[in-house]
Amino acid sequence: MNIENKLTILLILKDRHQFTYRWLEYYKYNLSKYRLLIADGSKNNLIENYITKNYNDSRITYIYYGPDINLEKYSLKVTTALKEIDTEYVLQSSNDDFYSIDSIDENINFLEKNIEYCCSRSEIYDFSVESYREVSGYLNTVSKIYNDVCFNENDSLDRITSFSKNFNALWHDIARTKIMLKAWESLCSNKIYFFPFQDIYLSFALTIYGKINHSKGIYMLHQNHREMLARDEGYGTISSVIINGNFSQLNLTISSISKELFNNNKIEDLQFNNYLIYELFIGNFILNAIKNENNYKISFQKKLKIGLKKILRSSTVSYPIFILYHIIFKKKIIYKNNFINDVSKFVKKRNILSKKTFKIN
Repeated sequence: MNIENKLTILLILKDRHQFTYRWLEYYKYNLSKYRLLIADGSKNNLIENYITKNYNDSRITYIYYGPDINLEKYSLKVTTALKEIDTEYVLQSSNDDFYSIDSIDENINFLEKNIEYCCSRSEIYDFSVESYREVSGYLNTVSKIYNDVCFNENDSLDRITSFSKNFNALWHDIARTKIMLKAWESLCSNKIYFFPFQDIYLSFALTIYGKINHSKGIYMLHQNHREMLARDEGYGTISSVIINGNFSQLNLTISSISKELFNNNKIEDLQFNNYLIYELFIGNFILNAIKNENNYKISFQKKLKIGLKKILRSSTVSYPIFILYHIIFKKKIIYKNNFINDVSKFVKKRNILSKKTFKIN
């Protein structure tokens, strides 16, 4: 079997249609050798007709699951979608991410040769887009996020001990489909429906199930923008849990991780195991998580700067002023990596949202 037939990209949607349009255009020209399953939890399925009309590709499957009215519905949507996938591997994607096809292939080849590993990826970089909608414009502030630590200890307890000290979210890793499904099913059965702890639980579960490979070389560009879920405090924050003293979700997450480790590692003393996970989780992870949440908060000065940029970019009259400002005061970023260069050229195309066929607001 060809390597491209071993992977399905699972595009998990909830509104943000402009980002979806951009993502689909990138998929069409760069990633279309892989199968694509679109799991849509938007307010409506208006994007289905657009996909059918503009992407006549047998490798694309679109399923509308109804609105993601809460995190339980969202979690069940992802779990159900994973059951539809019959390829060996899956890559979960949001509609604001870009992937290097060369790096995808390298990581699939690694998993093919190393059966004891359940996940693999290379380096993830953060970026932002200088424009009003943040969909097309100048690529800006490209910087590496996460470290490249592998978690390859033979014992699962040793792995999660190392993992808790070097947390790397595994949501975007290329994973064995059956194992990723197992992690989501475990999340649903334990009712981990507090957003800040979902990614944490999935990552710890995957680390319990198998070894994790993180290699050198750029794999993915992750966009930092105003509509990120991580910036929506309506989903709750770990900081609020600590301040309010409501530890029920924290206790549920830790006890569920402990139980998963117990069931998969055959540790005889569940109570001791529980205490150990508390120590690892609180001591090594919580403080860093709170620090990361605070990094998303925007100062008044930065908000004012963003507001002024919005005004300059909002009309054909003022937009040239913004371009002139960018040329004079912004340092020109020269990317040496071909993948980043290609994404930069793609995102700069200001006509990316101007096609008459795209009618979704």
